[in-house]
Amino acid sequence: MVRAEVLRARNFEYVTAARALGVPDRTIMFRHVLPNAMVATLTFLPFITSGALVTLTSLDFLGFGLPPGSPSLGELLKQGKDNLQAPWLGITGFVIISRDADAAGIHRRSGARRLRPAQDAALGRIMAEATSSL
Repeated sequence: MVRAEVLRARNFEYVTAARALGVPDRTIMFRHVLPNAMVATLTFLPFITSGALVTLTSLDFLGFGLPPGSPSLGELLKQGKDNLQAPWLGITGFVIISRDADAAGIHRRSGARRLRPAQDAALGRIMAEATSSL
């Protein structure tokens, strides 16, 4: 994912402008390309985490994950299915998984808002470097 974003960012106008001004490659990489590559990566990270949690829970519920008796969400849901007279077991697992899925959406939106200025600031940095080198 990061590689794709870096390859995409290297063709942006501000990277071409920085190269034309003679800015060193290391500076371009750390000040301009990496912050913009991190926007997409950090925005996608909650979905990866949420998907991994749901996958592990599903495998544990089916009996293919952790050894039986190990504490996990899948084991909790399985115990809730086996013990219907104790509904809090299934409800607890459901609430935790739902909260995690909701948190992924919240973090994605707040992360995108928080990291968006990196894209706008990159062009400003190049313009400041250009005027200071004149």
